[in-house]
Amino acid sequence: MAAVSHDLDFLDPETAAGVTVLYDGDDTMDTGDIAERVETLAEWVPDADALPPVVNIGEW
Repeated sequence: MAAVSHDLDFLDPETAAGVTVLYDGDDTMDTGDIAERVETLAEWVPDADALPPVVNIGEW
């Protein structure tokens, strides 16, 4: 399971236990851009279990 968020609370391992967080610190990013980055990430790493607990999708 993965969650997309710009909320810093999700960077706390206790808050996000068992969930991969796709983090975007820029809460003004267009939703289309976010979707494109998530899609690109899914192409690069098709198995979500292979992702680290936090993936910063905002600084590519």
